[in-house]
Amino acid sequence: MTKRRISKQQAGRIQALHEKRRSRAKQQKENSMDESSLGPEQHGLVTTHYGASVDIENDAKVLHHCRLRQNIPVLVPGDEVIWQPSQDGGGIVTALEPRRSVLSRRDFFGNIKPIAANLDQVIVTTACVPAFSEIFIDRYLVAAESLNLEAIILLNKIDLLEGLQLEMLQNRLEIYNDIGYKVLGLSAKSHQGFARLIEALADKTSVFVGQSGVGKSSLVKAILPAENINIGHLSEKHKLGRHTTSSTKLYHLPNCGRVIDSPGVREFDLWRMTHAELSYGFPEFRAYQSQCKFRNCKHLFEPECAIKQAVADGHISETRLDSFHSLNLDMGAQAT
Repeated sequence: MTKRRISKQQAGRIQALHEKRRSRAKQQKENSMDESSLGPEQHGLVTTHYGASVDIENDAKVLHHCRLRQNIPVLVPGDEVIWQPSQDGGGIVTALEPRRSVLSRRDFFGNIKPIAANLDQVIVTTACVPAFSEIFIDRYLVAAESLNLEAIILLNKIDLLEGLQLEMLQNRLEIYNDIGYKVLGLSAKSHQGFARLIEALADKTSVFVGQSGVGKSSLVKAILPAENINIGHLSEKHKLGRHTTSSTKLYHLPNCGRVIDSPGVREFDLWRMTHAELSYGFPEFRAYQSQCKFRNCKHLFEPECAIKQAVADGHISETRLDSFHSLNLDMGAQAT
């Protein structure tokens, strides 16, 4: 018997029902706890998120597995919280400190799902396999720009490319160098190019993002060989990455930085943005868009469009303008 397919709306209702039941069970469990058994409130750092629970690091960098109070929003690595220890070595999170930033994505149901908080920079990781994609990179860059975060583009697995292949891929990445982004070519396998990466991570909280299979976890493992990090492999049949990192996790670096390894995704969907907000995500547009004849210019067929003229003059990459139009169409689809 074939399995009956359900609609997106039905799946959403099922998810909401399950969440309501989990929330009710969680509240009943919390209410049963003797408050007198909890220790004093103290500051902590979220290092791993498991859904209904998190790992909290105290000031002495000791981990405690904690549950969440009913009114606590979804926590992610990098969050700073107030928590109380329990007698069993765990604890309860009682409050979330204000966030400086939070990187999020849109899930299958259209809900906004936070990934990591209190970041300084986003490390957009790509590779020759799975298939290299500018639009995938551009989605993350728009997210970083909207949060006023620094962004670095890593081309991993350069040991798999030789001569003309490597040169062609580097030429495709040159458009990002021209905009002002730092682009690093490196290999997690041979450690080629690692010195520049480690220098870029110093004294900052960074999150590694990218498609499944591009080698994010391999890079973190190469930086921190003592950590127990699972490394996956590409599907031989489809050359697609497998999801080996199931939870987003924060690690401390010897150079006082922090790195957050996030699960790979097949698609990174941005949250809903206005046309102006999306334009802001393309920094090379900013010097020209105020010069368009029409204030609400979509940079498509309008006359006297300064963005299109900048493309014709070689100041803006046509590939980037194509990405902008693709993302703008996606934003329109979200609104319908």
